[in-house]
Amino acid sequence: PWESSDVRTVIFNQGITHIGKDSFIIETLSGTVTIPEGVESIGNTAFMGSNISEVQFPSSLKKIGGLAFNGTNISSVYIPASVSEIGADAFSSSGLSKIMLDGGNTSFVLSSGCLYTKDMTRLLAVEGLSTRNIIVPDSVRSIDGLAFLNAAALETIELGKGVSDDFSEGLGVLYGCSRLTSITVSQDNESFSSKDGVLFSKDGHELIAYPVNKPENVYYIPTGTTELRAHCFAWNQNLTELILPDGMITLGHTITAGCSNLKAVTIPKTVTDMEYAFNSHIGASLLIRGYVGSTAEAYAKEHNFQFIELEEELPENACGKKLTWTLSEDGVLTISGTGPMFDYDYTEL
Repeated sequence: PWESSDVRTVIFNQGITHIGKDSFIIETLSGTVTIPEGVESIGNTAFMGSNISEVQFPSSLKKIGGLAFNGTNISSVYIPASVSEIGADAFSSSGLSKIMLDGGNTSFVLSSGCLYTKDMTRLLAVEGLSTRNIIVPDSVRSIDGLAFLNAAALETIELGKGVSDDFSEGLGVLYGCSRLTSITVSQDNESFSSKDGVLFSKDGHELIAYPVNKPENVYYIPTGTTELRAHCFAWNQNLTELILPDGMITLGHTITAGCSNLKAVTIPKTVTDMEYAFNSHIGASLLIRGYVGSTAEAYAKEHNFQFIELEEELPENACGKKLTWTLSEDGVLTISGTGPMFDYDYTEL
């Protein structure tokens, strides 16, 4: 009822037991919010998108809902002993520098700047403004999808063998990880692999996440890669050129969103699906290199990107763009195919 009002501060009196879902998604709300004793639960997205900078939890609190403080300005949080349930991404994108956990809490554990469930199977949040390197233990099975969002101090991530592909969507959300240079993976992991600090699917066919601060200017995507995950190169300011290998098929949505220095992309004719791949560059001077008649050419023309034709690689026995020759053992020369032959200088024969 008050979402359109100019609410700047909220005061909770005693007697409240639950703070409802979506209750305080108010941009004008700021400063410190004190949750009173007696409150046992905070609903999903309760304060999402508000500008509060601090929250104080009571010793009665048992549950914090998913995304409850997503997008706020909270830089540190103290979790009481009573809290036994925290929903996914409760503090995501807040840019946390400090997580404090009451010593009597039996549901969660804080280790090396990361908040885990007590059994160490789920990673919930990281001290992203102060933690430089994260080694995810082998016991961890899942990571909240926005756990690394705005982790501005983070330089390296090492995934243990237990992390599953449930985390794959989250890895595409590395916005704000401005120092991240490497993502490595345990060789025993059954869902992911890593090549030169870049995250791939286990079989290497899909490129999932390219570190935001990986320093190379030109990146040759490895042979065998057939798919690029949506946003996989997002926010890297060092990339100026991407070269895709033959065999590539699918390019996800806005794969280079925020890559403001990207100038050129080479795309093979095997690519057949790239509907929104570079839409974030519409209006910019992106150069697409590809083959005549290819999906890349059609995409470039549709979105007014500059297109440069690549020459087809011809076989050694080519005598025209679409002609080949064979010579039998008894001296019979056969020309096959369609179209004109090349012109030759006599000295070349």
